Amino acid sequence: MGFKQAGFEILAGVEKEEVYADTFQNNIKKECFILDLSKQPKIPVDYNNVDVLIGGPPCQGFSLSGNRDVDDERNSLISVFLDYVEAIDPKTVVIENVEGIKSLGEEFELIQNKLNSYGYFLNYYQLDCSKYNVPQKRERVIVIADKKYIPNKPMQVNNTPKVKDFIYDIDEDHVNHEIPNQDDNTIQRIAQTNQGEPLYENYNQRIRLNENELAPTIVCGGTRPQPQLAHPKEDRGLTVHERARLQTFPKEYIFCGGKVDGRVQTGNAVPPNLSKSIAQAIKKMPENKGVFDY
Repeated sequence: MGFKQAGFEILAGVEKEEVYADTFQNNIKKECFILDLSKQPKIPVDYNNVDVLIGGPPCQGFSLSGNRDVDDERNSLISVFLDYVEAIDPKTVVIENVEGIKSLGEEFELIQNKLNSYGYFLNYYQLDCSKYNVPQKRERVIVIADKKYIPNKPMQVNNTPKVKDFIYDIDEDHVNHEIPNQDDNTIQRIAQTNQGEPLYENYNQRIRLNENELAPTIVCGGTRPQPQLAHPKEDRGLTVHERARLQTFPKEYIFCGGKVDGRVQTGNAVPPNLSKSIAQAIKKMPENKGVFDY
């Protein structure tokens, strides 16, 4: 989304699940292929003259919030993505992943060596999303590689965002603004929790949001009935729409599927304000106009 906001033309995307492809197509208005690239690593269309290829290989094997596993089969999708880089030969490549990837050694070294062998100059940066107008304590490693130029770090913004700048700026009638169903015990727990405090002992990432501070990193959450984050003023968990706003998605952006699908998509997403800053840094390099979003 951020690259579109920065003025790039999005050519196509790839998603594993149909509901995620529906979200892409409904909002980006471009084709999204539904493929499991671990089993079918071939897009059925040839793309030439692609300026930017964007990849976000699954981060679960690298995440510091879980049990990192160097043998996690999802990590192999990095190799698949690098095969696409070689085949499509874009001018610029962007890879987004969580900060834990740097400490796994071989996979991160593979990225660097492969991109160098394909003729790319590259830099990688550990970016604090709050420095890019995202109201979260969220860090990601971004690799930017280019055939002609040594990429610069995306420019940071001067202001520090707050939860209240986004969570109250919503569309009350939005299709994703469905209040979650929670039992009386959960509602009572939220009511007894002050802003900024944990909802559950030993779970510092599951808090009642403080409207004047940054939110913790928004994660997928899956099918858990308990909320990861509670609303600062109302005694309930967040809606998908509120999660999307904290991720800096535009108010009109719609996530397809049910509430669980929405939580997964918002938790996995790169905040558009961050990706827009990355796009603007790339746009300063000449001749970059079209994007293939992997």
